[in-house]
Amino acid sequence: MDPIRSTTQTPACFPEGTTSLEGSTATSSVMPASSATTSRPETGGGNQVEEYVCRFPVSYAPPPPAASSGPSFSAATLALLGGTPPAAAPAGSFARADGTPFPTSMDGTPMYKQSDAEWGESRLGASATAPTLASRGCAVTSMAMALSKLSGETLTPGALDAHLDASAGYVGSALVWGTAGTATEKPVAVEKTTTWSLDKVTKELESGRPVVLGVDYKEGGSGGTLGTDHWVCLTRKEGNLFFANDPATGDEVRFKVEGGALKQVPKSTESIQGYKSSGEFTTFQPVGAA
Repeated sequence: MDPIRSTTQTPACFPEGTTSLEGSTATSSVMPASSATTSRPETGGGNQVEEYVCRFPVSYAPPPPAASSGPSFSAATLALLGGTPPAAAPAGSFARADGTPFPTSMDGTPMYKQSDAEWGESRLGASATAPTLASRGCAVTSMAMALSKLSGETLTPGALDAHLDASAGYVGSALVWGTAGTATEKPVAVEKTTTWSLDKVTKELESGRPVVLGVDYKEGGSGGTLGTDHWVCLTRKEGNLFFANDPATGDEVRFKVEGGALKQVPKSTESIQGYKSSGEFTTFQPVGAA
């Protein structure tokens, strides 16, 4: 059964070809504190010129930096690790079971690959003949990336799959999308829709929330009525370009708008080729948010 749809079609989850990771490094600086004097003029009526002086006493010493406590792990990941998180990775990162940090996109979303040796042979659902994450796990892997970014916790595709197995998160091998939102410490409301709205997708990204996007990349693919045969995790919008982490390759891909849809733009050219949005997408909200 289709792991990314509740229909009976069997989609393909691997694109033909790969794209290179792209992005740029941004740096910022903070001006050091210094003595400053500001004044406001007297306006009459008894008001007097006031002088504000900001300076540290001679004995001042800045407090020591807080000790790094290491990365945060979801309950599902901790269960797979036996309850003991690795300590090798720096705080604020997403880490493997051995503490090695995962690469991230420019906005800080981890880049997971569905065929990664750590989880690629895990099966979607209870059947011994169910598809593996490596072959059909693009939706689960995209969800793991989005939920990790939203929660700040490391939730690997393998950990999310284990949570889904334990929480009736599959119908056959098809993902129950809402159940995935309970895998993190703070549950997330998941909404999957087939009503396309570029405005909605854009607003979610501009609010700092990733979007899991259904794409059609193979003409005549068996992805149901909308043609969804793959899923990617949209992470951000810069100018007229949309960026996504692709679970098939573990790299970043780019999209631009054409005819109201998102269509893939290779790094080396502005010509349209590869993925195009099918109309299905998934959004996220913290439970209890308006």
